[in-house]
Amino acid sequence: MSKAALSTTQLRSAWGPPCSAIRGVKVELYGGAVITIDKRIVPAVLAMNAIFEKWNYKCTPPDTGAFVCRQITGGTGYSLHAYLIAIDINWQDNPYSATGRLITDMPRGMVDEITALCTNSGAPVWGWGGNYRSIKDTMHYEIVCTPDDLATGIKDAAPPPLTDDQKALIFLAAKAHAAKLPELGHGHRRHPHRRAVAKLQQLLGIRRTGVYGTATRAKVKGVQTFLGLPVTGIVDQETWAWIIYAALTKGR
Repeated sequence: MSKAALSTTQLRSAWGPPCSAIRGVKVELYGGAVITIDKRIVPAVLAMNAIFEKWNYKCTPPDTGAFVCRQITGGTGYSLHAYLIAIDINWQDNPYSATGRLITDMPRGMVDEITALCTNSGAPVWGWGGNYRSIKDTMHYEIVCTPDDLATGIKDAAPPPLTDDQKALIFLAAKAHAAKLPELGHGHRRHPHRRAVAKLQQLLGIRRTGVYGTATRAKVKGVQTFLGLPVTGIVDQETWAWIIYAALTKGR
């Protein structure tokens, strides 16, 4: 069941007290801006950042920020920025408008993807100031669910991209695992290592039969061609390592 976005009053109650910088952690956004946020919203910010990167929308350091201990603009009480759950993105290109005029350089599709994020408990994650009824605050994004909802995880969130160092470590682990596996494909249709063949087929995303037949050999050759390896149809340690690495880093 889907849940409704919380009001500002409800958010203050759920995420208080304000101005508690001890809860803050620093996160770098796509484009280089570094912001301070509540550590509990890191998964939400990473999910948002993945969308920024997908759309090649860069958050520039001079005019992007999050935590600040201040009163709300045009109202009473503390701003949600004081609770470390609101972010202002590129405020020169996405200005605050008291007249309700929508001014933004953010692609609408990107905004829709961010505001469509929800938790595994069915709560919306982000609200956008460009959707306010009267004023328009297009720089502004704010968490609109409780900490408990956010703790259930972001539904279908893409994992953050791997760093080069992480990729290198994963490849070393893949090579170490490959060294323990048998070489496959030397003319054996009914292969003596049926479990290893089934594991290979699972990694390749094809039907697990335990039989190293024509379809499996063709898939292996396709992988070897793509990777620039010798196209033999034989799964030696190098081919094993790359297939394992590809499976471990898929989508990253």
